[in-house]
Amino acid sequence: MIKSSISRVVLARIAQSMLIIDGVLHFAEVTSAYYEGAYTTMLLTGLHSCVFLVGVYFIGHDLTHHDVEERMVLL
Repeated sequence: MIKSSISRVVLARIAQSMLIIDGVLHFAEVTSAYYEGAYTTMLLTGLHSCVFLVGVYFIGHDLTHHDVEERMVLL
């Protein structure tokens, strides 16, 4: 049981890290689109990068919940 919860945390952190990297790359793409004058691409890519960063936020917070004693426990 402990081994599976540790691997779940590790996999979640890897996924979270990859989403952060992808979100940062999308923001770089937004900057590039702005300098090129591709405003529609800039808008769509900006929205897409916000979705990625919201995903990072929710992945980080879905791993724990409160139990009866109000302490944080791993799902």
